[in-house]
Amino acid sequence: MAPNRIVGFDPKTQTFISPTPIPSGGGVVRNMVATPDGKLYLACSGVNKVAIAEMRR
Repeated sequence: MAPNRIVGFDPKTQTFISPTPIPSGGGVVRNMVATPDGKLYLACSGVNKVAIAEMRR
């Protein structure tokens, strides 16, 4: 698996969702947090950026 990808898991069907690349520009995701409104915040070290992903339901 290539680095910097998000892989989802559906607990109802117990299946993994296809990996989605994170366009971080070469950084490494060190930390992440999910919010109640369906967003995922990713701290990308090495490039000093924060990525925001919206999760589809």
